[in-house]
Amino acid sequence: MKASSMKELQSVATIRPGATGTIYDREPTPGSHSANLLKGNGVSPEGAIEPDNLDTVWIKPDSDASRYILKPGDVILMARGSAIRAGVVGEVANQKTLLATANFMIIRPRDPEAVSGAVIAAFLNSEPGKAALENITKGSVIQSIPASGLRELKIPVPSQRNQAKIVALMQASQEAYQATLELAAQQQRAAQAKIINLMYQ
Repeated sequence: MKASSMKELQSVATIRPGATGTIYDREPTPGSHSANLLKGNGVSPEGAIEPDNLDTVWIKPDSDASRYILKPGDVILMARGSAIRAGVVGEVANQKTLLATANFMIIRPRDPEAVSGAVIAAFLNSEPGKAALENITKGSVIQSIPASGLRELKIPVPSQRNQAKIVALMQASQEAYQATLELAAQQQRAAQAKIINLMYQ
């Protein structure tokens, strides 16, 4: 990788932790409005947000939640625990009000035309990206990635042509992963039906 193609993450994106419990409640209160909370199990191994694994919460009326509301193209990095991984926020953010918990880092590209969120997430999920994240990880029992270290993390910035190819490959990979899950679920249902049928023959 050429040195000239490497940039600090903070130069191409803003980085902030997700929302803490001071921003939302688990039950509605007067003046609050609902939102969907993204937790660790809401991001698939392929980096896709899984809408069925979102919790409903209520944003407190006196809190400023705007900086935590996710937008399409944002990168969410699971920055605490053993399953550190990144995902890209898609069109679901136009359909739902999405908040990420404080276990996530929200990485928002400064200019998506220059460096897309998909490219950032692809690097963070790659073997070189995981190795780079391990170098800035803190803690031995509960691992966490500090915002300060993440800001200084150097990432490759490919050409626009290669970025387009990366985005296409990521989309194809996520679609294949989802199709595999759906096929496995169908096979499991078919097997269960046959088992029940054989039990009562």
